[in-house]
Order: sequence, then C-alpha cells, then structure tokens
Amino acid sequence: MSAQLVRWFTQNMVCSTRLQATGNPPSFKKADVKRFDEKLRGAWNNKNVPTEVSRELRREASGKCAMCDQPNDHLEEAHVKRKGVELPHHCQHPSNLILMCPNCHTRYDSNRGRIDLQTVEHAKERLVSRLMESTDRDVRLEQMLRSKVRELVTTGVAFEQGAGELLLVATGVRKPVDGRIAAVTSLLSTARAMSGDTPLAAGFVLGTAIEGTLDEDVDAFAYIDSLAEPLPTRDEFEDEFDSYRAAEGHDPSPRLIAWAAHARAAYQCSVCPDICVDPDALTDALVEHWKQLAEDGEDDEDDEDDEDDEDDEDDEAFDEEAVRQETMSTIIHSGVECGDLFGSSGACSYHANALAKDD
Repeated sequence: MSAQLVRWFTQNMVCSTRLQATGNPPSFKKADVKRFDEKLRGAWNNKNVPTEVSRELRREASGKCAMCDQPNDHLEEAHVKRKGVELPHHCQHPSNLILMCPNCHTRYDSNRGRIDLQTVEHAKERLVSRLMESTDRDVRLEQMLRSKVRELVTTGVAFEQGAGELLLVATGVRKPVDGRIAAVTSLLSTARAMSGDTPLAAGFVLGTAIEGTLDEDVDAFAYIDSLAEPLPTRDEFEDEFDSYRAAEGHDPSPRLIAWAAHARAAYQCSVCPDICVDPDALTDALVEHWKQLAEDGEDDEDDEDDEDDEDDEDDEAFDEEAVRQETMSTIIHSGVECGDLFGSSGACSYHANALAKDD
C-alpha cells in the first residue's frame, strides 16, 4: 500500500475497525497490523469500495486496463478473487481489487476468453510493484527538489535561473528559460506532466510556479539556520530531560530544534510557521556525534581514579543500537513537533492530518 492509503486507514473505520497507530510520530505494532489486514481480507458487509482504495487503484492503473494495457477512461473495479468463484464473500481488500476495461472485466467474470485467475494475480503483482517504485521515486525527487532550492537560496540565484535548475532536476533535461513568463510556463507544464507518476514532486514544482518566487524557501531556510546550535554531548542532552527539570516545567523543545537545525534535521511546515524535527535524522546525527566524541576521548574525565568507571561508560556509549533507541524515544516523547507519519507531506502533524482528509 502507498503511504497515503496507510494514513487513510489510520483515520477511518473500515470493516468496523481502524488501523491503530501509537506514539509521535505514529508507529505500528506488528500484531495490530496483522489483525487489521486479516479483518480486511475477510467478509465485507459493504459492497462499495472505499474512496481512498479506489484512488489507490487509479494510481496503480495509470489510466490503463490491467489486462489489455490499453488507455481507457471508463475503467471498472474488478475483484481478483471473485465472490462465488474463489471466495464465498465480497472482499474489498486493496490487494483483491484491480482496474479493467469493461470488455476485459466481462471476459474475466463470465469466464469467457483467456483470462484466468493466475493471469490477473500476476497483473496485480506487477501493478503494485510499479506503484511502490513510483512512490519511492516521487519521495526521492521531491527531496532532491527541496535540496536544490536550499542550494539556490544560499547562492542567491534569481527566480528565472532557479526555475531552470529545478526543471533540470525534475526532468533530467536542461530547458532554456528566457524570462519570468517562460519560467512559470515551463514549471506549470512540467508539473502537469509529472502529476501522474510523481504527484508529490509535481506539487512542489506547481507551488514554485504559482508563487513565482523562491522567497518563501529563502525565509524558511534562513530562519531555521539562524536557530542552529552545535550538537551536545550525551551529558548535555540528558540534562535537558532531567526529571527534576521536567517536573519544574522545563521545555527541551527549543534546544532540540536548535540541534536539529544544526544537523539539517529541521524543516518548516509547508502550511504554517511551525518548525518540525525529523526524529530519525536528528537521532542519527546525535549518535554519530557521540560515537565520534567517544573515539576521540573528548568525553573522558581528567580524574584518573574514575578511569575504570569511564571505561564502563564508554562501553555503554558504543552500544549504538541501545543509544539510538533511547535517543529516538526521548525525542519523540519530548513534546517537540515531529511532523507527519511519513514526512512526505512536509507538513506538521496537524496539517498533514488535515491535508490527508482533504484528499
């Protein structure tokens, strides 16, 4: 399933149940996911396919019939395993649905022609694989575009030249841009062409075209850079979460944001001014920083009497996985804004949820 569909399942009741997520950012227990999946694979009381599942099928199909591979504006939802043939009930699980043209759908359901279950199952596997590849490509391309904007901002490039550089990243082809009108026109046409396979990246290009400027990105990056503070030692980090300070209402969020800004693990919500922290990126940066400090001996005390204790602490510091898990948990439960579940929207958790519902 795509990130969009997983998010939708956490927000809506399907088959009298909902995919349960815990923590911030949300995560899933394997047992909960398994139970939810088993529920979806069972009997459905409602014969209608949920809206977001239908949207997932359209993403998979890319406007073509899964059987004859021909473009068609009237694709129909067909069941891979059919009620009364392979199953005793209706099953609207996303893996059991596929889009076909009316002709192929009729041939399959009526058992006329050479369309059998195995052929349809192979077609479904191919479509899902292509969708996942497209989703990964979309996220990577959007990240590349944002990285390019950051680079353009720091070098003070004008909008027209910046548009040309973004087009090169988006299409792999250098397109001549002569003036603001040409820049906006090229960005708009490119966004339309990208919208099928890479909607996230297309939205970024479209937003740049509509704004007609890189100023918003300049302001966001400049502001975040201004917050940066060198990464702490482990003692300094742990002191931010000391129990007595927490009991007195101490808020570690500003320091976390400052460290995240230094580690390039902070970003501004694409909708509101909130600054979000990427827990994964910040944890990676902190663990690598502490590991380097331990290797350099910069965390050692000068007191020789405590040498054995320091060796024990160093051994503990090198338990990288334990340190990583503890640090990640500390950041997530600190109260700092950690953004949305997958980080793909570039929004804070509140607006990511709102955007998903608008979809």
